[in-house]
Formats: sequence, C-alpha cells, structure tokens
Amino acid sequence: MKNILKQYQIEILNIGGRESLYEFELNDAFFEVFEQDLIKKGNLKAKVSLIKSSVMIEAEFDILGEIELVCDRSLREFMFPIDTVNTIYFKFSNKNEEVSDDVVLIKEDTNYINLAQYLFDIVGVAIPIKKIHPDLITEKDNEEGDIFIYSSVSDENELTDNNIDILDPRWEALKKLKDAF
Repeated sequence: MKNILKQYQIEILNIGGRESLYEFELNDAFFEVFEQDLIKKGNLKAKVSLIKSSVMIEAEFDILGEIELVCDRSLREFMFPIDTVNTIYFKFSNKNEEVSDDVVLIKEDTNYINLAQYLFDIVGVAIPIKKIHPDLITEKDNEEGDIFIYSSVSDENELTDNNIDILDPRWEALKKLKDAF
C-alpha cells in the first residue's frame, strides 16, 4: 500500500526556474494508506504548482472534490465538498524541519519531495470541527455558527418553572431547594 504514495513524489531536479504543474487524484486508496479514522473515502483532484528559486520551492495546492464524513448528530454518512487553496514554502537549509504550517526546511541536497502527507493534511484541515449532515442543518445553525440546543419543548417560552417537572421529574428536588430560599 505504501507504494501508492510514490506517485506523489516530485524530483526537485525536474523543477526548473519556471512554474511546474502537477495533477494528482486523491481517492479511497490514497486515504487508506494513512491508517486513520478521519477520512475513509473521497474523490478529489489536486493541482500543485511548484516554483523553484535558489533559496526555496513555493508549492501552491489547489484541491477540489468531495470526501465522505460521518455526521456528529445522526452518525449518517454524507459527502462533504472540499475546495481549498494553500501554499507551502520549502526552504533550503542544512537540516530537515517543519517550522510552521506553511514553512518546511529541507536539506539542500534533497532529491525529492513527497507531497502525499501535505495533501492529506490540507484536506484534513478543510474539514469543519462540527460535521453535520446537510439534511440536519437548520437556520439556527447557520445564524449562530453551528450552535444547536436540544430541547423537547417546541417553543422556548413554554419552558417555565411550572412545567419543568413535567419534562423531567428529577428536577423536583432542585425545585424544592429553590423554593426554600
């Protein structure tokens, strides 16, 4: 399975001073290699533009497609669209080190860069914290930034001290404490 990642390997010598374009497909086999639970299935196309200078390689990733996610509320699977553009700078140095999310130091004698992990990470960052099936998104979710309050009462005004014990009889003891003060 690790041989699949070889197709995401770019030889640095092949990158000239001009822009070099590469296209990759990120499919189910690609995501299986990473042995993780975040993304199992997907169909994405990645266009990577590389520009090499004497001190660095600028890599612009343009990824478009969709991945399968599991809804946090209903546990139903759904296809989530991905459309993201990110840039990573590979700067030549005397050591290999990831300085930040978008700056990576590579040794000057490095022969190739494997973009697979960077592609996976960019897709992973594009996934929202709350994964909600499109059928379950409400106006309240959109207005309040995906905040959803579960309630068994249809109207918020109906929730009063008088009917709280109807909703949950365990509140009766707390209600007596409140009345005592």
